[in-house]
Amino acid sequence: MIFEYLVSITIILVVFLTSIKSLNHLQKKQLKQEEKIHRSIYNQTRLQYSILQRSPVNKDSSLLMSQKGFISLMGLSFIFIFSLIFFFYTKVLISNYQFLKNMSKTHLCIHEISQIQIKYSQKVARFNQAIFALNLGKASLFLSAESQAAITTLKLLRQIEHLSFVKKIAFSQYCQLSQKTQIMRNLPYKTNLAGQLELNPFDLTIIRSEQWDIYYFIESKKLLRKTSLSIRLHHQFTNILLPMKVNILPLI
Repeated sequence: MIFEYLVSITIILVVFLTSIKSLNHLQKKQLKQEEKIHRSIYNQTRLQYSILQRSPVNKDSSLLMSQKGFISLMGLSFIFIFSLIFFFYTKVLISNYQFLKNMSKTHLCIHEISQIQIKYSQKVARFNQAIFALNLGKASLFLSAESQAAITTLKLLRQIEHLSFVKKIAFSQYCQLSQKTQIMRNLPYKTNLAGQLELNPFDLTIIRSEQWDIYYFIESKKLLRKTSLSIRLHHQFTNILLPMKVNILPLI
């Protein structure tokens, strides 16, 4: 009985050990198969990724990006060129506006000064005519005292008219300081250091010159060159008893 019992136990152990070995062998096979499956999936995924990288879609996307960059560069270049043209155009407009403004002021100054000079010369000529006639009346003994008193009064009025003429030039609203200075240096009649009219022995004013010119310059600084114009104001006397003539000559 004991021997049979030991044999049965031995058989059971052998069967158990063989079943364990077979199970281990099956597990190893399953693991190898799973590892092969994972490797194949990994290789397929890697292959698909490499194919996608080489596919035309990426080329199209890179081409699209380069086209977008080119369009942006062209847009920036257009904005820069337009801004540059606008800057130069604005500069030219401002320069032309300043030139036209200076030219209009100069024309107004010339017109104002010429009118003031003509009126002043007409009044001084009348005073000279009256004084000349009174000097002829001084030859008569009966009119000598009255003539001298009238001459003194006319001389005073003529000097007041001269001071009024100088004041009008100094306070001209259109002429610049340089233009006023030029006019004061070229008065129609001679004056002394005190600003009074110089007189000849017959108490008549002395003409500075029979004719002279005053030039008025207009300058404009443009982008590449400087433009300048000048206007000539011509003065002429024919006689001390007659007013002077003032002519505005065309632009030179």
